[in-house]
Formats: sequence, C-alpha cells, structure tokens
Amino acid sequence: MFKKNNTPIGYINIDLDKSHDLGYGLKKEYWHQGIVSEAVNPLFNKLKKRGLII
Repeated sequence: MFKKNNTPIGYINIDLDKSHDLGYGLKKEYWHQGIVSEAVNPLFNKLKKRGLII
C-alpha cells in the first residue's frame, strides 16, 4: 500500500521452503524509489527473529 493514499502499488512474496525465493512486483511509476527495500528489510528481520531464514 502506498502510504499517501492507501493504494496498492505492488506485492512481495517469500517462499519459506528450502529455496527461500523472493519475488516482488511494483508498478513502474514507483521504481527506483527504494520502496521494495523499505518493505523487505523489516520482513527479513521478522523472519530472522523467528528462525525461518538465516
């Protein structure tokens, strides 16, 4: 969700199987703004705390 107007602008998916694949999609007009990094970092931290990823 884009914070300014609560509009969906993309998604993030992390497979919790052995591969731990990360996938994401983001509307092109929001590329190169650090949005995916901003969204993924807290998610990684939570998964690490829970022991789900290394």
